[in-house]
Amino acid sequence: HLCAEPLVAASLDLHLASTRKSNSEAPEDRAARICRARARLLAQRYPEAETLLAELVTELPGNAELAAGLGHARFAQGRYDEALEAYQQAVDADANARDATTHLRISQICTMQAEASPPGPAQQARWARARDAALLASKFEPSSTTWLTVGVACLALHATSEAEEALSEACVLNNRNSLVWAHLCLLTLKAGREGEAAESLKQALRLGLSEASLLQRIGAEYLQLGQWSTSEDALRRAVAAGAGAKALLFLADCLADKGETTEAIATYERLLVPAQEAASEEEGPSATPEPLTEAEERHVRARLAQLQAATGRAAQ
Repeated sequence: HLCAEPLVAASLDLHLASTRKSNSEAPEDRAARICRARARLLAQRYPEAETLLAELVTELPGNAELAAGLGHARFAQGRYDEALEAYQQAVDADANARDATTHLRISQICTMQAEASPPGPAQQARWARARDAALLASKFEPSSTTWLTVGVACLALHATSEAEEALSEACVLNNRNSLVWAHLCLLTLKAGREGEAAESLKQALRLGLSEASLLQRIGAEYLQLGQWSTSEDALRRAVAAGAGAKALLFLADCLADKGETTEAIATYERLLVPAQEAASEEEGPSATPEPLTEAEERHVRARLAQLQAATGRAAQ
């Protein structure tokens, strides 16, 4: 009856064989516990699955499948550091395993860690690990997602040619992935190929790009190039998608540079509203969720003072 839960019966034979191979003296109930853990995982009952799998991994530390399952349970609960430990244990247990999902998860976690790290050798090491794991995932089961993950890491490592090759592979496998087109836009902008960047951005938006951080990065790149209309559009989309104070700051700078003084002043003033007050005044993704840094606040106050002074002179 333990194997009657959804989607489990078909995989029971695999688990039984794996268990017997791993430990011929395993207790009689181990196969049932493996089956039950698998059932909990497939039923998205992740805390229960984790409890069972953690016990089983302790008993069978050389079983890569069980360690990977433990990683999946932790990943689904947002406990990424612990998930990474389990995934690495799975890789260490079977160096010849061709489990693309495990390598992709390792890459995704390392990417998150790198993005949250300050610039420096530790961040670069995380990006390199993310790239290497994604390359293995692409080798075993190539997909738009695996090659995109390679491309993102290569971009962060300033390996432009490798990034372009990876993103091109991702596009070949799925030319309707808005994230791929968005990263191609960033890559070609940095390479000075503005025409290609414009086409890539057009494709990304047509396919529904809504990732706030990417829209913010694209808007910031266009702001540096002085292409204010394109920058403004990307930054407004970023703010609407839930980007924080940094996107709003870029938008205010863009409006000021365009000569949209009244709206620029209003946007700078909005940035100076304390985060809690902003959240109570304005609901939804356009609220400012985090405070400015000291340097950003000085920048805002300086630009605001310049615009207000210029507006006062114009009124006189």
